[in-house]
Amino acid sequence: VRFTAFLFSVFTAFSLTAEDIQSRIDAAAASGGGVVRVSSGLHVSPALRLKTGVTLHLEKGAVLRAETNLCAYARNEDHAFILAESADRVAIEGEGVIDGGGDLFPADSLDFRQQPRLVWFRDCRDVRIEGVTLRNGRRWLCYLARCDGVLVRKVKIRSLNQRKGDGFDIESKNVLIEDCDIETQDDSIVFKAHSMDYAVENVTVRNCRLASNCNLIKVGTETLGTVRNILVEDCVCRRAETSFALD
Repeated sequence: VRFTAFLFSVFTAFSLTAEDIQSRIDAAAASGGGVVRVSSGLHVSPALRLKTGVTLHLEKGAVLRAETNLCAYARNEDHAFILAESADRVAIEGEGVIDGGGDLFPADSLDFRQQPRLVWFRDCRDVRIEGVTLRNGRRWLCYLARCDGVLVRKVKIRSLNQRKGDGFDIESKNVLIEDCDIETQDDSIVFKAHSMDYAVENVTVRNCRLASNCNLIKVGTETLGTVRNILVEDCVCRRAETSFALD
């Protein structure tokens, strides 16, 4: 797994609006890379876009929560709260929480295609996600799509209030996921292959705690392409403690 170290400028967001957070992401990218720090407290935000060279750092006690209005996702046309697209050396880290607000909506209030993903890295290189908690997504919580070089470490996922709330959906190569704690109503870790011309390969999942009321580890449902060289080891697997409440 490749992740390249690089120097940062620091752009700190203390109780700022979401537009302030995005402007600091933009400024960090324009300066060649940097850390955007989100301080302790609740920050309700429309969709954000991470860019090359930027690390989003959530301080302990910080909660970055998605707005509940779908119009807030206009910046990210593919319905993701935090999207990084064609970005290199990009990261999310810290002891804070990214919250999709999924518990604020009835489970079937939107068509599946409208449900926003919580975090989506697409066509990126050198991705790192470390320490944060991802919770209450309204669809997949972390989608790694066609990325090369991904490190995920000590991430906590809680997704028990939506039927489509997978933990990690992996469609990438050269990926290491370790020491994570994942509890989901839907699949905990899924390997997907949407395209016949892309191989999902060289993925290791180790030392994780997985709990689900669906599948703990799954290949598919989408399997048009190749999935190979996948290693899952030393994981503790069990049924999720909380079951989805049907109306």
